[in-house]
Amino acid sequence: MIESNENRKPRKWYTNYTFPLVPVICYRNADENNTFSWYFHWMFFKVWTRDAFDFEIALTVDTHWGIGVTSLLPYLRIAVCIPCPEWLGMKIQRYLWRHPESMKTFNTKEK
Repeated sequence: MIESNENRKPRKWYTNYTFPLVPVICYRNADENNTFSWYFHWMFFKVWTRDAFDFEIALTVDTHWGIGVTSLLPYLRIAVCIPCPEWLGMKIQRYLWRHPESMKTFNTKEK
């Protein structure tokens, strides 16, 4: 398990942000402007603290989370999702999103 309180430290291939193979726990100590916070990341499972009191449960299919379930509990966010590969996200954005007229002419080739 990797423990760190530095969010700026470079990650290795086995602890990448999208799908870490080794469990990662990071924390930030409280100061005068921020509350204490932490997050746990491991493969499909992500949990982290929040400052807001919310409730939500959602089935998710998108390019940010991927495919899975996300939930908000009081002061806690939980996500169990299969990540969407970056190349698939770019194809979805290019071919399935609605684009304004100016973007339609920008993406087409002139003959």
